[in-house]
Amino acid sequence: MLDAIGIHATCINSSLSPDEQLDRMRRMAAGEYDLVYIAPERLRNRRFLDAAESHVQLLAIDEAHCISEWGHDFRPDYARLVLFRQRLGNPQTIALTATATARVRDDIVKSLELREPRTFVTGFSRPNLEFNVAFSPSVREKETMLLEFLESNPGAGIIYASTRKRCEEVAENIGAKLKRRLGVYHAGLMPVERRQIQKLFMSGELPIIVATNAFGMGSTTDLRFVVHYNIPGSLGSLHKKPVAARRARFPLPVAVQLCRSLRAGVLHRERLSAGRSRAASVRVPLFAPGRSDRADVAGSEGADRFVDQRRGRGHL
Repeated sequence: MLDAIGIHATCINSSLSPDEQLDRMRRMAAGEYDLVYIAPERLRNRRFLDAAESHVQLLAIDEAHCISEWGHDFRPDYARLVLFRQRLGNPQTIALTATATARVRDDIVKSLELREPRTFVTGFSRPNLEFNVAFSPSVREKETMLLEFLESNPGAGIIYASTRKRCEEVAENIGAKLKRRLGVYHAGLMPVERRQIQKLFMSGELPIIVATNAFGMGSTTDLRFVVHYNIPGSLGSLHKKPVAARRARFPLPVAVQLCRSLRAGVLHRERLSAGRSRAASVRVPLFAPGRSDRADVAGSEGADRFVDQRRGRGHL
């Protein structure tokens, strides 16, 4: 795609044979590429480091929250980026993320040793997203609610579960009753299996995926819903996946949070409702048997601050 508009781009990753990787590194060292995509784990490779020492004028870091130990997706290999940047002579650098609290942003600047960088922050509200929280008193009812939701919401979607085992359980229990194709994706699968599942999902042949956070949305443009079967560990984890659905070409992708208990759901709503800020907010319907409430989603810094305060007072 980039080649078609005159940008000579490539990637270097483990899907390539050793000879292909060496060839691309040789061509990179010769300055034949305008843009090279890598994962931070590539920085462990001395041959790559040697090949990259010249010609790099811009270092772009995606998913920059992974640099920070305060981030919800901290990856140790991102810590190598500051040394890589120094080795390149501290070129112009841009760090991008859709989910970073003020603490994480400060940590990114400090970790990369950026001097007086310009910072751009926007809200995570998206007019084409709808958030819902559903309460269920038992696992059986939770699966029934999920099945009813899937049957009433056509199109492609992702169900995020907390563990590999839970992914397998949900897929087995729901898949036997659902009249649509459903796949499983997690780090326990062989690489060839993961690639095949992702390929089928991206092509539309497999409409629904049950996955851990190991599964990314990639270039999906027709996503209709994201379901969190288990409560995410942080506010950032909660809104990161649905906000990524903003690329959808349909008007109302839906993000549903399924809670085992009313108490868990109330805590979840409190985390979402806390810390009203000037950032744009989205309306979040919360529904449970016998009750109907609404809450605003505001800045994640305020929500995290609220939860810290509650813990300090012994409420959690």
